[in-house]
Amino acid sequence: MAEAKRIETVIGENIRRLRAHADMSQAELGEKLGAILGAPWSRSTVSQAEGGKRAFVAAELVALSVVFRAGIQQLFRHQKREDVQISESYAITGSRLDALTLSLNDPMVIKAFEVVRQILNQQDELQAAMNSSLEDSRKLTAEAIDTLTFMHPLDLKGNNDA
Repeated sequence: MAEAKRIETVIGENIRRLRAHADMSQAELGEKLGAILGAPWSRSTVSQAEGGKRAFVAAELVALSVVFRAGIQQLFRHQKREDVQISESYAITGSRLDALTLSLNDPMVIKAFEVVRQILNQQDELQAAMNSSLEDSRKLTAEAIDTLTFMHPLDLKGNNDA
């Protein structure tokens, strides 16, 4: 595999993005994590984490999710499709990492399902309109056949002479 980004770097980039979105300083994040973990992260610890220079334990990932009010999967979201180094001997593609982190509670998945639901509803409406048009067409055709069947051929010819 080509040069891969470390998983810690991916998580760090997401911490930075989520922190910026929450308009929170590194010190504030450290304090909030401390309330959950029992010991605050210093500003330099937050900086190391955001820079991908720090490994994470499960409790820290959960605490980060609680502080940011985001799913844990958002910490693993990989914006680029480059390979991701999981360990010294194992790397996966960015798209595979994204697939592993999707859940049905993920806002992106919920939005995608909503778009699909809207499209299906539009298709149902279109199908109903087509069925109605087909039924109208059949009625008109039947009326035309009935009208032509009961008209005398001379009556038809007489209409053309007028």
